[in-house]
Amino acid sequence: MKRLAATIIAAIIIVGITAVPAYAQSSGIYIVQPGDTLLRIAARHSISVSQLAEANGLGWNSWVYAGQRLVIPTDTVYIVLRGDTLSSIARRYGTTVRAITQLNGLRSTRIYPSQRLLIPGSQPDPSPAQDTVEGWAGRIVNTPPGSQHAYYFERADGVGFGIGGINDLVGRRIEELRWTGERFLVWGTLRTDVPSYGGQYIAVESLEVVPAPIPESRNLTPLATVSASSRLPTDRWGQYQAWMATDGALGSAWVEGVAGSGIGEWIELRFPGTVEIHSIRMNIGYDKNADVFYKNNRIKRATLVFSTGEQLELGFADGQGMQEIPLVRAPGPAIETTSVKVVIKDVFHGWKYDDTCLAEIEVWGRTK
Repeated sequence: MKRLAATIIAAIIIVGITAVPAYAQSSGIYIVQPGDTLLRIAARHSISVSQLAEANGLGWNSWVYAGQRLVIPTDTVYIVLRGDTLSSIARRYGTTVRAITQLNGLRSTRIYPSQRLLIPGSQPDPSPAQDTVEGWAGRIVNTPPGSQHAYYFERADGVGFGIGGINDLVGRRIEELRWTGERFLVWGTLRTDVPSYGGQYIAVESLEVVPAPIPESRNLTPLATVSASSRLPTDRWGQYQAWMATDGALGSAWVEGVAGSGIGEWIELRFPGTVEIHSIRMNIGYDKNADVFYKNNRIKRATLVFSTGEQLELGFADGQGMQEIPLVRAPGPAIETTSVKVVIKDVFHGWKYDDTCLAEIEVWGRTK
């Protein structure tokens, strides 16, 4: 306590003489105990996992072992100067406004010159490739199969960012929110030196779900694993894998690969959990353009097969564009399933080729 008091006094004297920000910092040693994790150790010392990992040359998800010696960066004493804000101080020391307010017991973000603040252990002047994320609101958006990134965080203003947790616990939480579609607030570090969606990546330290109604219905297809009974081999015109019917692009398609019209061939979307189905949307041919669309077979009738064994017969009009078929039953229980299989039952024949195509399929509903 005497050393800390002396440090504070010295810091105040330096500010008074030099009129520049003052800080004092030292480090302690912690011996890892059985059951410890980086998250628990960081929480115990009121620092972030990223700060603890950086001080010890570790990764965000590194394991620690009993008896391991870890450097614990202690708190910095900072004397507020005119023009300072909590955001500017947080950026300078590589921390967050939330961490500073919590450590100092502040009830607002208002600060004043000569005020003494404890800053969670870090070095000043962090890398310019980092910035703080302080309570951004948004949702996880899942991208179509075949995309470079499986999902991203869409901020309330529509801007997208790559996202991931600094540890397994936060990472699992993000995966849950990807599934549920709930809106949440996020705190962490914004990085531009990590390959990610839009060139910016949020390394999430903590998050908080915002109580709000979950969207009644959304496109669940990006959550699914896609497979098919067959596919046409790659040729000079392109590729025809199953996932191309879920990539959101009309210039690609799944094309069955058996002899004849493909009656009995199927494409299946398998989900990691139970979903409630509200509708299905399909573009029944290869809709790259009108010529390609009518050259090839299009799906005329299909059978939907669900994981429960229930089946539904669907019929389609012969035309380009998405066709939506509602599957909500009123009265009656909603369709709940972990998979949706589309089996080809009949086709509109193409004037040139006998291959049956499917440009897009979307399953709309909500997760359970």
